[in-house]
Amino acid sequence: MEEMLMQIIRRRVELNNKNNITSFKVKLNWKGIFEVITYIVGIIMAIFIFLYIIFVAFRNEADGVSKIIVLLIPVLLLVLCEWRLIHLLSDRIIVNGNKVIIKRAFRKKQQLNVTDITSYSNTANNEKGHRFYEISIIFGDNESIEIRNDIYKNYDLLLYYLSKNCKSKDN
Repeated sequence: MEEMLMQIIRRRVELNNKNNITSFKVKLNWKGIFEVITYIVGIIMAIFIFLYIIFVAFRNEADGVSKIIVLLIPVLLLVLCEWRLIHLLSDRIIVNGNKVIIKRAFRKKQQLNVTDITSYSNTANNEKGHRFYEISIIFGDNESIEIRNDIYKNYDLLLYYLSKNCKSKDN
């Protein structure tokens, strides 16, 4: 299956006359943008649920422990949605020649040479009947970033670039 994916990537590169890929960005595609919109809707719903629960819980005669438990549910939902949303919006990889710029949430932007990438792996995953591929790039002091082909643009160009310039780690 991985060989078939590599053949498709090679064909795309040949069709675009980009046999020597030097510059591209890995960013959200339409499905990733839809996922961002879904998380925003989830955040808005969590806020409304939180406000409704505050209104109902403090109007009724409930004990303090049940109020706290009921209030924690939408707060946790809100935090989880915001955490995932921030990562979706800020995780990026920019390739420019031998330089690879990695931008991640809550971390400094890192500019690496291709030689600084220790290894990468391309794995196929199944989730709820949906098959997707994920590249895990390991660099620096065992730091890593994961990029999925179903929510990021130029996944195939990144895989092609890594296969030509970096060591692969088989899983």
